[in-house]
Amino acid sequence: MFDESAFKSLIQDAVNQALAQQDSQLFHGYADVKQFIEISGISKRDMEDRVIPHPAFKHCVARFDGGSKRYIHIANGLQALDDILLRR
Repeated sequence: MFDESAFKSLIQDAVNQALAQQDSQLFHGYADVKQFIEISGISKRDMEDRVIPHPAFKHCVARFDGGSKRYIHIANGLQALDDILLRR
């Protein structure tokens, strides 16, 4: 025989883990602002004050599903960030 409660717990843990991974990979090729800051190494303040409002960066920022969370296309964002920082 098998322990039904242990089996349910195992399934629940697997589902929770899969959902957590799905959330972080929901929009392939995009990162939220916090993730993009980690990827790029730029400070949060510079990101919010100088980069996101810059006209050359605006095309890299998107909001999905009508949400308020901002996502940045990683490849385009890094290129735009490089262009912005080299001009200054």
